[in-house]
Formats: sequence, C-alpha cells, structure tokens
Amino acid sequence: MRLTPIAIAVLLANFASAATRNSAPFRAPGPPLVYPPADPDDRGIPTKAVLLDRYVEQKLDHNNPNDARTWFQRYLIADEFYTPGGPVFVFVSGPWKIDGEIAVNGSIGLLGRDLGAVLIDLEHRFYGKSKPTESLTNEDLAFLTIEQAISDIVNFATFLKQNDEMFSGPWILYGSGYSASLAAWTRAQHPDLFAGAYASCPRLHVTPYFEDYYRVVYSALEEASPGCGNLVRQGFEEMSMIVASGDSETLAQHFTFCDGKIDTRDPYDVQNLYNIANEHFGQEVETARVGNLTDNVCYWMEFESLGTPFEMLAFLVNEFGVCYISDYQEVLEYAVNSTFWQEDYYGKQWMYQQCSELGQFLTTRSTLGPTYVSIDYFLLYCKTVFGPQYNLLHLEQSAARLNELYGGLAPKGTKIVYTVASLDPWHTLGSHFASPESPLIMIQGASHSLDLSGPGQNDTFFVQDARRQVAELIQSWL
Repeated sequence: MRLTPIAIAVLLANFASAATRNSAPFRAPGPPLVYPPADPDDRGIPTKAVLLDRYVEQKLDHNNPNDARTWFQRYLIADEFYTPGGPVFVFVSGPWKIDGEIAVNGSIGLLGRDLGAVLIDLEHRFYGKSKPTESLTNEDLAFLTIEQAISDIVNFATFLKQNDEMFSGPWILYGSGYSASLAAWTRAQHPDLFAGAYASCPRLHVTPYFEDYYRVVYSALEEASPGCGNLVRQGFEEMSMIVASGDSETLAQHFTFCDGKIDTRDPYDVQNLYNIANEHFGQEVETARVGNLTDNVCYWMEFESLGTPFEMLAFLVNEFGVCYISDYQEVLEYAVNSTFWQEDYYGKQWMYQQCSELGQFLTTRSTLGPTYVSIDYFLLYCKTVFGPQYNLLHLEQSAARLNELYGGLAPKGTKIVYTVASLDPWHTLGSHFASPESPLIMIQGASHSLDLSGPGQNDTFFVQDARRQVAELIQSWL
C-alpha cells in the first residue's frame, strides 16, 4: 500500500536516516538486478532480464547557462533483447525509487522483448539515488520542477543517441499517474526526439484540490460488494460522532497513536486522523486487483460479529501495526527539520511538488460528509514547511499556467495514447478528449495502471484489449 507524504511522515517522523550521495557516472554500484519473465517464455528470447545500474550526468539547472553545477541521474537498463535498429522503451518514473520491474516485466517491457528493444527505467530527479543536491533545504528543492524533469529526459535521450548506435532507434516514453503526464508532456514538446508516448492513468488536469477521488473510492467499494461502501461511510459517521463528543479515549483505544492520545479539540489533529483513515481505503482501491477489495476491505467491513462499522474501520486502518503521530504540529515540525536525505522516504519531495506546482490535494469537503479534510489542512503544511508564498492563490495560478501550457483535459501533442481506468480514483484528471493521433482508451472495471502490468490470470477482457490496442499503436509509430 502506498501512503500520502503526510501519512508517511506521521509514520516515520522518528525514524530518519541520512543517505549517502552517489556521484559516479556510468557505474554499477552492486550486482545487477535479475528478473525472471512474467510468464514462461518459449518464444526463443532470453528468459531473464538483467538490469544494469547506470548514471548519466545532468545539469542542476537546465534554464541557467551560467550555472555549471551537475549531478548524476540513475537509470536501469536491460539491453540483451536489443537487435540492431530496435526501439528504445523508457519507463519515465515518478516519486519513487526505481526497481526496473515495470520496465522489464510490464506490458511494454514484454512487448519490447519481442521487438528487440532496449528497456530503460529512468529515475526522477530528487528520488531514489538521483540526488541533485547534498540536502533537501527549500533552496535545494527549488530545482524540483516539472520543467527541469522534462529537460532531464530530453538531455538523457540526446546524450545516449549521440554516443551509442544502440540508442539510435525510435524512442517511446511511458509512465503511470504523474509520470504518465510527464511522458505525454515531454513527447508533446519534443516530437523530434520521441516517436510516441503511452500515458497510463495520467493526472493531466492540474487543480489545487481534488474531491472526486473519494467519490470513486466509494463507488468501487460498492461495485466490489453491494453495501460495502455504505458500511465504510457508516464507520466514518460513527467516528465523526465520537470526535464531536470529545471522546478522545475511545479514539485512542481503537487507533494506535504513538503517544497514546489525540486532541479532539484541535481541528488539524482531527483532520490528520481523517486523512490517515481515508488514505487507507483510497489506496486499497487505487492498487486493487480482481477480488482484492472483497478480500481486503469488504470481507472485514461485513463481518458484523467482530464489531461495529467504526470498529472494523479502525481495525483495517491499524492492520499494519504501526503507530500514528496524532499531533499535526509535530508532523509539521519534523518536516521543517528534515533537510537531509532519508532512505526510501521521499514524502517531503512529493509534497513540495504538490505545494509548488501540482496541487491535486485529496480534500473531502463534500465527499465524506462529516469526515472533513479541507484544503487548509494541506496548505498549512505547504506554508509552514516551504514558505508562506505557497498558498491557495499560488496553486490556482500554477494550475492555470500548467493547464494552459500542456492542455489539461484536452492535452496537446500527437502520437500519445492515454488509458483511463474506471475504478482508478484519479481517472477524472485524465484525458477527456480523443483524436486519431492521440487516442483515449477507457478500461472498464480496472484500477490504477493495471494495463501497465504484465498479463495475469484474472485479467478481464477490457484490460487485455487495452494492452492490445496500446501495443498496436506503439508498433505503428516505430
């Protein structure tokens, strides 16, 4: 399960560790990663994908010719499937540490094996081992922008094309969620470098806050098991009555707070609890596969003999056995002081991207009724951690600029295929318009970016057909 940056900070605030900067270009720091194929392969191509760890030098600030500072961006590459003239398939990663799994065993990785492609997983600046700066001060994070990330991709492709014949074939970019948007925007701006792009469940429309997310969550729970979504709603309604009564003792009995208590008089502490609980069900839906929601959520919510809807809701939120910091001010203080790199924790970086450019904060003003999480809850983080300039007006202006630049729900560019999954809580931020040059594929009954994964026994016709259409389009662009 993936958590939001604030939820992760709540969990990990007391477990910080500094990470060592890696700054050697084109070096494999350890043994290569070896992945077996997603399915037994009898097509005569290698049965394992060996990913080599490599680095390419990048400018810290692509927009300033007078700034000579550089850093080394990490990428993983599998080239044993390559045949002369073959394409280059690049998975444009997002706010995570790359591992190469999608690049070699995902639907496009398996297509690339058949087509003699080079397979690459390209890490995003400020995530994983791609560390442009020694620390994470606000001055450092100023170089974490969409524009700089796109320039990284362009420089990466230009450098490899110029220095190795293996990379001279047509390039295809693809990604998931935010990184899908990044892939599409890069292709739209640089059609001379990239033959096409595949955006799986992109978040193209930039907006300060996003309430549709949890509407889809409850619809998906109802679709998984009639009445399930309503039971979760009842659990939240019970929880809101407990909060309204000031019964912090009952909340402390059911939720694992690190200090054993919560202040129900502090609206931000209460919203912090709601956000953590909301997030659990959101991520269950976002990452669901066939049958998961029934097994992971609905089975327990419908188990009346074990407890009330609130008690079962709390049970599910606590299932990972970790404690939550209930004091939101403590979360903010930790984030302010976290100016060092931490192993496998990138919440502050992603929050900076949201506060400075993307927004898309998951508010619940009209979605969950009494379980109110306001835009002010997120803006308090932005202004406290990154500066008072990151307010609602700033996000509104950023949204207007980015939607004008890239097209928002009517994205610019050609030879870009978009997939939108009906059970993906983000799907209303995806493309709403299709054209022969940039088709839109709606996948009924699928969760976030299921089309990107390798084939599975429980894949529906709609998922299989989406993969087929994407593969045909990509081959037509090569």
